[in-house]
Amino acid sequence: MTLCWWRLGARRAQQGAYTIFFVAVLGLLTLLAVRSMTTSTVNSVRLTSNTHSATEGFLAAEEAMAQGMEWLASSSNSYTTHLWPSAPHTVATPLSFPIVNMGGQTTSRAYTLSFGFEAGPPGESLLKVIGRAASSTGQGATVSQWVSLNTLLQPSALDAPLVVAGCLNVASGTPDIYADLVPHNDTLDYITYYRGPTRRTALNGTAGSPCDEGTGSQPEEGAAEAPESIWRLNSHLVGTQSGRFANSAEPIGLSQYSGGDLWPRIFTESRDWFDDLRVNQPNALADMNIYYWNGAAPAPGSAPDTGQTWPNTIQKRSNGSTQWPNNTATFDYGGAPQPGDTFSAWGTFANPAVIIYRGAGCPNLGFQSSGSYIIIGVLYIEGASNPENAALACTADEWQRFMMLGTLIINGDLKILKKNLEIISAEVGGIYDTKLFPVTGVYGTAGTWKVQEN
Repeated sequence: MTLCWWRLGARRAQQGAYTIFFVAVLGLLTLLAVRSMTTSTVNSVRLTSNTHSATEGFLAAEEAMAQGMEWLASSSNSYTTHLWPSAPHTVATPLSFPIVNMGGQTTSRAYTLSFGFEAGPPGESLLKVIGRAASSTGQGATVSQWVSLNTLLQPSALDAPLVVAGCLNVASGTPDIYADLVPHNDTLDYITYYRGPTRRTALNGTAGSPCDEGTGSQPEEGAAEAPESIWRLNSHLVGTQSGRFANSAEPIGLSQYSGGDLWPRIFTESRDWFDDLRVNQPNALADMNIYYWNGAAPAPGSAPDTGQTWPNTIQKRSNGSTQWPNNTATFDYGGAPQPGDTFSAWGTFANPAVIIYRGAGCPNLGFQSSGSYIIIGVLYIEGASNPENAALACTADEWQRFMMLGTLIINGDLKILKKNLEIISAEVGGIYDTKLFPVTGVYGTAGTWKVQEN
């Protein structure tokens, strides 16, 4: 009996050892499973956190780009102020995202936003907007999109320095138009002035009769001039003033359109749009650098854009020393700004002005003791009554020392008498880009969104 009990006890002891072994193995497997699950959870959390951070960065960069578009839509702003990547604009208020950790505590991560612009092809309304977001911990992204700008000016508004709805007659005086940027040989590929086919008024003859500039050459002694003679334009080598003035001596490039109201050929917005702002939102016009002259021009000494410096790229030549062809231009008056000179004007090279004048005739733009008229941008002159008829009779007999850099538009006929107005084209003056002028809308271009390299 004793032997049997011993064998039974040994068998039970052996079974207990197996139980302990299996419990130990099971515990080890459980620990390994828990460890694996913990590692997987940590990796999952880390992966989710990284994905979340990347998403945050793109969302923040999108916000920066959106703020750039909104900034651009403000007509008082010019994209040239913040060209990318040399001069980005940093948004004053960072963008913050809330972060909830595994313990339920909430913190935040802040992104510094900046945006800038890249110009599209010259003469086109395309512009690239770039937005960047960066956090202090290294997260961030940079995105961009091309946008189309609805500028106040039509794409061809700056093609000619002088635009006349009817006919041009240089009856006397020695005016200059510097239209060309580079020398040409046999043919002209630039426009000096752009006009309609017929007289709009009786200023130079019978309204409705064809314009006639003649041959453009000085008539022989005793010969009659053409009704709209232009041989005095860009030519100071005759008469009592022979040799007194420098002159462009550029050949005259004439282009003709079908005729009629010039407003829709120059502006993208209607007269009603302009009149609504003029009456109800005058501050909006001022923000856009748009001026309205009602029946009279202000005194030249009241030019608002003061303290400007004349650039080296537009040089004043000594009287009589240089004629076309050359790659520079000059305002042909003593005291006209030279490179490095400080001057005042309506409009700047970075933010050109748009001036709308309405009256019974042309304004007095003559020299006064308080200063000269210098306009950088566009001066559009039309009749106060029924301007859409393009029937203004503009006699420029009080335009001594008038200097225009950009485009002068007369919605009617123009006759120049005894005065020497000077016009430098937008191309020669460096403002041949409608994106420099007021922007009335910004529209994203489909399919152009992309991730930029940081």
